[in-house]
Amino acid sequence: MFMDGIFSWLGKELSALWTAVKPEATAVFKTFVSTFEGAALAAVQAQVAADISGAQKFSNAGDQLTTIVKNAGWTASTTAINTLIQDAYTTYKASQGQVLVTPPAGG
Repeated sequence: MFMDGIFSWLGKELSALWTAVKPEATAVFKTFVSTFEGAALAAVQAQVAADISGAQKFSNAGDQLTTIVKNAGWTASTTAINTLIQDAYTTYKASQGQVLVTPPAGG
């Protein structure tokens, strides 16, 4: 019973904290993406012709982007780096004429 009360209180406190920091966290991530999206695309393009597995290409591009991010003074999680690399790969595929999405008819 006591622990239920603590968890309930803690949940409310964490929710309030997230509500307070969410706008800043979102803004920082958007700045991160806009700052490094070109570097991510370049890292992906550098791996395209390599005769290695797709997983190794992804890993190499991620390592290259991580180095660039760190050298710029940023700290980024693996999830943030992987998100940027995946988005860059999608952008690369679209630039090669491989349509990945189609708008609704008449749109």
